[in-house]
Amino acid sequence: MNTFEPTRENGTPISNYGSAKEHSATAEITSIDMATLSSRSFGEMVNLPELMERIDHDSELLREILDLFCHELPAIHSDLRTAIHSGVLSSTQSKAHTLKGMFANLAFTHATAVAAELEQMARSGDQGGLTDALATLDDEVSSLLPCVERFLAGTQR
Repeated sequence: MNTFEPTRENGTPISNYGSAKEHSATAEITSIDMATLSSRSFGEMVNLPELMERIDHDSELLREILDLFCHELPAIHSDLRTAIHSGVLSSTQSKAHTLKGMFANLAFTHATAVAAELEQMARSGDQGGLTDALATLDDEVSSLLPCVERFLAGTQR
């Protein structure tokens, strides 16, 4: 069985580090069957070692945060789409900034970069590129949400 093993930035598996608390807190999330994940796995979309460090390796907190993320993301994403299609740059910038923060806090590095690009375009008044950048964000979100949901399903007790 292929399993996902989170690693530190230096490539060393988290399970090779630190305390028993750290190991037990990540043990649940290190045995996810890769066949249950999309072609872009959760591990490819998130910097899991960074995220686990931020939450003190608390897998229960990780589930709660990701569940909240899955609940909140669709509405904010929809609000961004509406702002872009209505041409309201201040709202576009604000919604893109909100998404950028959500993604950054959860260490979704590519999604963070895409949202940051949208925010910058809105800030600089570049309406021409917003539609293409939104399409990129749409693709990211359409991959990210199901992937996170499958990850959550695989980490439930």
